[in-house]
Amino acid sequence: MAALTPRAEVTVYSPLTSPFRQPLEGEGISIGRASDCTIPIKDRFLSRRHAEIRPGNGEWILKDCGSANGTFLNGARLDHDRSLRTGDRIRLGDTELVFESEEHNTDRVLAVADTSPRTTIAIAVKEIDQQKFDTGDIPKLKTLSAIARELIEDRPLDELFGFIVERVLLHTQASRAAIGLIASDGKSFMNVEVRRQDKADESELRISRTVLASMIQEKKALAFVDVNVDSKLSRVQSIVGQGIRSMICAPLTVADDVVGVLYIDYLFAQRQISEEDVRLVAQI
Repeated sequence: MAALTPRAEVTVYSPLTSPFRQPLEGEGISIGRASDCTIPIKDRFLSRRHAEIRPGNGEWILKDCGSANGTFLNGARLDHDRSLRTGDRIRLGDTELVFESEEHNTDRVLAVADTSPRTTIAIAVKEIDQQKFDTGDIPKLKTLSAIARELIEDRPLDELFGFIVERVLLHTQASRAAIGLIASDGKSFMNVEVRRQDKADESELRISRTVLASMIQEKKALAFVDVNVDSKLSRVQSIVGQGIRSMICAPLTVADDVVGVLYIDYLFAQRQISEEDVRLVAQI
């Protein structure tokens, strides 16, 4: 019996259109300038039929169709057909596609764990914009915040969230970044988007139930620093099990209500989070 190909999709980022998701179904998709392609893109750097993504042996396979300017997978030019994995980035001209498979996909999961880690930095949301900072990173993050606000009305929520966490990951150089809305029960998440620096990382992200409750009730951005050398925090198994040395959780607010969370962490890295870092993430 032939192996079943998992359900998958690509998110298309092009300067010519708003980002959108394209499911991979049946015999797959074609990308190029031709109007009969599954994803037609009027990009002068693309060939008429530039590339295809087809099912094969239980996987999704990327194929360059002899394009003039090439197809690039995670920065390397494609010289033969390649299997795709969740998080793979495909570049064709000025267009980028991000591949996501639903097989063992943890990119839409943000779990809540029964732990009580010790907070090292806590800043009330209302205080975030009342300070001025000298760091060169702040203008970058303020730009991201402004872009996100501009895009809220123009993008579906999942595309907006994906856009935000990808840029958060880029600018903070964190190991992992996640964003999600708090469900009506106040104890779980929905509309979650997760991005990772390590494309092979499929670990599940977990936030302490105590942290979540504290953010909702106190409206504070919280940081937990260098957990491997903090004797109290090092005993929290859900944190140690993920190899986290430091992390930041910031609430997403609408008016005066906390509606979601933005999370970043640093795995196995010698990096101390400062108060400025917490303010930076909370500004997004």
